[in-house]
Amino acid sequence: MADLYAKNTGVSAEEAAEKVKAMNIDYSKADAQQLLAEMLVALSHEQDKNKVEATPLSLRSTNGLMRAAALDASEPTGKLITKDDGITTISTTMTDIDKNENGVGDGVIYPHNYGYIDIHTLFDIDNNVKAGDKFEVKYNENLQVSDFFENRVTPPTILNSGGEVIATGTYDLKSRTMTYTFTDYVDKHDNVKVSLNLLAYVERDVVKTAGKHNFEVEVAGQKTSKTYDVKYQEPFVRNNVNLNSFYNEYDNVTGEYSQIAYINPNGQYLNKPVVEIKGYGGEQNTDPKSSSAVVSSTNKLQVYEVPAGVKLADSYKPNLKELTLLEQGKNYDVQYGTDKVTINLKENSNKRYVIYTEGQQDMTSNKPLIQSVQLSAISQDNTLQSYAYSQNYIETQNSSAIGQGEKTYNLGNRVWEDVNNNDMQDKDDKGIAGVTVRLKNPKTGEVIKTRVTDNQGYYLFNDVQNGDYIVEFVDPPTNAEGKKYIPVKEHVGDKEVDSDSRIVNVTIKDKDDLSIDRGFEVAPEPKPATYELGDYVWIDQNNDGMQNSDEVAVKGVKVTLTKPDGSTMTTTTDEKGKYLFTGLENGEYTVKFSELPEGYVPTKTQAGGDTKLDSNGLESKVTINNANDYSVDLGIVKPEPQPEPKPATYELGDYVWIDSNKDGIQNSNEIAVEGVKVTLTKQDGSTMTTTTDKDGKYLFTGLENGTYTVTFSELPEGYTPTETQVGDAQLDSNGLESKVTINNANDYSVDLGLVQPEEVEPPKVEATFNLGDKVWEDLNKDGIQNSNEPGIANVKVTLTKEDGSTVTTTTDENGNYKFTELPNGKYTVTFETPEGYEPTTEKVGDHALDSDGQKVEVVINNKDDMTIDSGFHKPEEVEPPKVEATFNLGDKVWEDLNKDGIQNSNEPGIANVKVTLTKEDGSTVTATTDENGNYKFTELPNGKYTVTFETPEGYEPTTEKVGDHALDSDGQKVEVVINNKDDMTIDSGFHKPEEVEPPKVEATFNLGDKVWEDLNKDGIQNSNEPGIGGVTVTLTKEDGTTVTTTTDENGNYKFTELPNGEYTVTFETPKGYEATKTNVGDDALDSDGQTVKVIINNKDDMTIDSGFHKPTPEEPMKPTPEKPEQPNNPTPEVPEQPGQPENPTPEKPEQPNNPTPEVPEQPGQPENPTPEKPEQPSNPTPEMPEQPGNPSPSMPNQPMNMGAHGEMSHDKAPKHEAKALPETGETSTNQAPLFGGLLAALGALFVVGRRKKQKDQ
Repeated sequence: MADLYAKNTGVSAEEAAEKVKAMNIDYSKADAQQLLAEMLVALSHEQDKNKVEATPLSLRSTNGLMRAAALDASEPTGKLITKDDGITTISTTMTDIDKNENGVGDGVIYPHNYGYIDIHTLFDIDNNVKAGDKFEVKYNENLQVSDFFENRVTPPTILNSGGEVIATGTYDLKSRTMTYTFTDYVDKHDNVKVSLNLLAYVERDVVKTAGKHNFEVEVAGQKTSKTYDVKYQEPFVRNNVNLNSFYNEYDNVTGEYSQIAYINPNGQYLNKPVVEIKGYGGEQNTDPKSSSAVVSSTNKLQVYEVPAGVKLADSYKPNLKELTLLEQGKNYDVQYGTDKVTINLKENSNKRYVIYTEGQQDMTSNKPLIQSVQLSAISQDNTLQSYAYSQNYIETQNSSAIGQGEKTYNLGNRVWEDVNNNDMQDKDDKGIAGVTVRLKNPKTGEVIKTRVTDNQGYYLFNDVQNGDYIVEFVDPPTNAEGKKYIPVKEHVGDKEVDSDSRIVNVTIKDKDDLSIDRGFEVAPEPKPATYELGDYVWIDQNNDGMQNSDEVAVKGVKVTLTKPDGSTMTTTTDEKGKYLFTGLENGEYTVKFSELPEGYVPTKTQAGGDTKLDSNGLESKVTINNANDYSVDLGIVKPEPQPEPKPATYELGDYVWIDSNKDGIQNSNEIAVEGVKVTLTKQDGSTMTTTTDKDGKYLFTGLENGTYTVTFSELPEGYTPTETQVGDAQLDSNGLESKVTINNANDYSVDLGLVQPEEVEPPKVEATFNLGDKVWEDLNKDGIQNSNEPGIANVKVTLTKEDGSTVTTTTDENGNYKFTELPNGKYTVTFETPEGYEPTTEKVGDHALDSDGQKVEVVINNKDDMTIDSGFHKPEEVEPPKVEATFNLGDKVWEDLNKDGIQNSNEPGIANVKVTLTKEDGSTVTATTDENGNYKFTELPNGKYTVTFETPEGYEPTTEKVGDHALDSDGQKVEVVINNKDDMTIDSGFHKPEEVEPPKVEATFNLGDKVWEDLNKDGIQNSNEPGIGGVTVTLTKEDGTTVTTTTDENGNYKFTELPNGEYTVTFETPKGYEATKTNVGDDALDSDGQTVKVIINNKDDMTIDSGFHKPTPEEPMKPTPEKPEQPNNPTPEVPEQPGQPENPTPEKPEQPNNPTPEVPEQPGQPENPTPEKPEQPSNPTPEMPEQPGNPSPSMPNQPMNMGAHGEMSHDKAPKHEAKALPETGETSTNQAPLFGGLLAALGALFVVGRRKKQKDQ
């Protein structure tokens, strides 16, 4: 398991062992499903931490010895879904895979040499599919899920990347059907996609002969089939001795196995044939290789004779009923040794035999299962003894070799967008990708692991031990459209589907926790701003049309507001005479007063300059424009004489403070001064006095209109007045004495700042301020900056000061800019128009939200101004009309001077040759070649054409089709298909019949083509797209020298007289253009880019072209969710089985006058090497399309492969004086199919191999 984990995750063997150890699996109790689930989750975490793959891989399993003991899979309830009834789209591919990667997909499969079929299926599940519904995968009779213990197969569970179960599977051996049943995952999610990567093997019980056979898989009712050429292994032959053997069955749970050996399948004459079957490996005269096989007299051993006319199965799956069962003692003798049996066949003949054996593996052993077969015999003339040797092995790793560690668990779930705003996670909602989730130690706050949600919003922390943790989400600010996210309500219901907090305390206690999720919804769009309108109805006692402070309010007057749409609102004035309308958007309104107190009429209107104090009359038109309006009032009077009006009175006062920074301005942090005497001198010379209170305030009341003098005295000791009149009258200091005029209004601006004199006056620091705001893209072009409209980065903004000097800055990524440390004064802000934009409408609303234009005059007066912004939008483009493409056909009629059938650059064209083009409808067009032999038919739509060349007088046709299609002669009648591109290669060569062949001139060639404007930006040169003239093209030769040219008015260029060699062509970018996409289609029509490597090799290359297009401003695009990508699902590599090292025989000394053929030198006694860990060569898998949805992590499949190879060794002639016969031999090691995966029974991982050797002695 550790080896499987390492090879499928890329980690070291040591790391893999630790990971498997931490899984804490009890192999004595775990079944195949539990093993599968553990490894699926573990591998998914390591292989693709941020990918979503629903690509479970089928497990490697094998047939058991007792197929009759296999249980039928239980039938799940629910609807059986098929293509067009529950599955919307489905595609299946079949690819043959061999040990040699060069044989992948070649249509040939080697069942005895690691050959299998890789099946890829991808399908979409209809949203109507429910929990309990199922789909089936069926193989035809020629396929099986594995070679061995097929009865123990459990299909892998389909999981999504968050560890949630999508579907579970069962396998029915009789019908060769895998049935998957969906969980309630499909009830909770829409648009579920599934990708399956299954392995299938040749059913050798059915496909008994080599040759072409049909293999078919049916997924959800859709059948896919292919014909493969099946090639089985041949017997191993040495002189007259020949045999082969192969494991027939193996049960990994019981340890039972069987073997088939073909003895003399070629029907050679055998003298004194002896067969040895050993429960261990190793060739003759070498140390045995340890094995867990047990060969004893209690095992079944059957020897069959193959009758004449019976053909043995190529698959090593013979029909034993066709054979003749021989009797022990009569036809052969058996002698048992230690883990070994010797079979002496009593008849010397050319008969063929099959030996069937059964054995029992020692399940307590850690040794591989090895059983070997050796046949030896003497030649018919009794002069040579030969042997052939075959070995089969299965290597197992006992579960006791896997350590036990602390079990770990999974923690995670999903970050999701609450589309229907119900605060619960349901199938209408979608995942949020790219959200960072941290797993932290609750005691130290240390981040243990970090994950980022995938394109379905899932995250998963694996290998989490029991304990307390904190899960912390980094909340996403906006969605893909830039709209603000806000968290949904937390903990509103079922823990599995509601939202958790941003920080969650989690305890892992002996199980996974896949419930920690967080939901967000898009913040509602801001409502339009609303404002208020209202004021006052009063009795104008002095009938002056002005609202004085002592005049009486009027209650109960009806006020009607008519809105812009004609609807109305009504209210009445309260006991203070006030009325108010609220919630009013910008627009034109009408205010009408009615139901006045009896005997009263309106006073005069617009009597003063202050709209807040005079009367508006019974009816007024009012405009609400981004501000409240509290000025619409009504004064009423009685027509009869009114009492003597009292003059209106007002208030005067303000504040005394300590000007700590001595700037003459009253700042909020500066301290008030209590107890300063303030004297008010009226116009008549009388005075009033008061003192400032604890807040530094003073106030004189009851003052009529007039001029007054305010004098401050009795200042705190040591203090003097600060400087006066330096800024805003409300904030600066008026000094010790001020003249003040009361004119129908209160005056709260007469204040005094004090400073404490110092010995040294500190330098005065002039206050500075900031100016700035934003440059933004006005998506809806309404001139108002809306919350979803983005800033524009890198826009140049220039600030011009009063002295003419300037400062520039550029906007940041959010479109913001800022000028700092600006003193009071006048400035001009100028915005540069960003490329691809134009200014939006200016000054259409609220100053803070509308656009101020591109040049703005600004006054800084004791405060920042962060409202100077400018909006731009992209101009609309008109898409040019699409012109249906037509194409050209033509080339050249040329004189083949050297009669080699190839058009060389020095060979001239032939003028005035008639060329006829016949169209599909039979109509014809003719042309004649020009002075250079060129001809051309233009404006041809796609279709089939025939080009006929007339033989020019004095010439005869040259040889046809002898080389490159662009340079050789196509003959006199050529069939041509125009298919979305020009064909300028249809040429015909002629030569003069001469007695003497002219001298052959060394060929040179041309290179060139065109620079063109790609109007539709598709990277393809269409016939209506013009060339670009005046573009510099540089040719760099191999020696580094260069040649330059420029394109003509049609965009064409050409370099001539070039010998064979490598060149580099470089295109300069024409002004006002940018390069189009490259290499998107036919080489003659697409763009090759701006730097192109070219090889001239005995032909012109007139295809090196480059396309450009004018840049187009990007229109704002409304993002749409990307279709999640389905990542590649690599098929795990097939482990290469370690070879059995040869044990060569020491060279024997030569006898005088009796030379002996050389034999391999053997250095001492060879060791019995332990098979190395198998290396896995890549088994490339065709790429699957990227899938969105909720796929499951991949489970690696190691194919159940078989392999064999043989080596020929030398014969050794007999020595005349020797009594014993010499031996020759061939050995082989037959590797049964390699199988891997998570299988039931003892948790063993099986590595099965096949080796072969040959040797003579």
